Amino acid sequence: MTHRLLLLVAIAAISSCCAIAQGWVLQNPFPVPISFGLTDVEFTDVNTGVIVGYNGAIYRTTNGGSSWLPKASGTATGLYAVSFGDANNGTAVGRLGTIVRTTNGGITWTLQNSGLSDNLWGVAVIDANTIIAV
Repeated sequence: MTHRLLLLVAIAAISSCCAIAQGWVLQNPFPVPISFGLTDVEFTDVNTGVIVGYNGAIYRTTNGGSSWLPKASGTATGLYAVSFGDANNGTAVGRLGTIVRTTNGGITWTLQNSGLSDNLWGVAVIDANTIIAV
């Protein structure tokens, strides 16, 4: 009886995992070059998102990730994290205190002077004027 109960629990767990994964779609080939690392992604709605990565890489999608377009970051330094406070205001941070900001949803990015030489590993954009980077 115990074996049957364990078998039923295992089947239920596998079934629920498969049901959750049904919304995922494998994209092959990968929609952005992966010769360098991609480190973080942020979506502001179901369609619009930004990926950041090594060598100052920034890619933006407006179709839920089906395709991604490269955006100029203004830096060749690795970016480790990205955050948006709303649909327009976003910040990416990275190696050697690098900070880049956007005020138009990730269409264009501007390099900011942080005055830091330490890496910034994470960022949270609270609103257009409040950003926390660590």
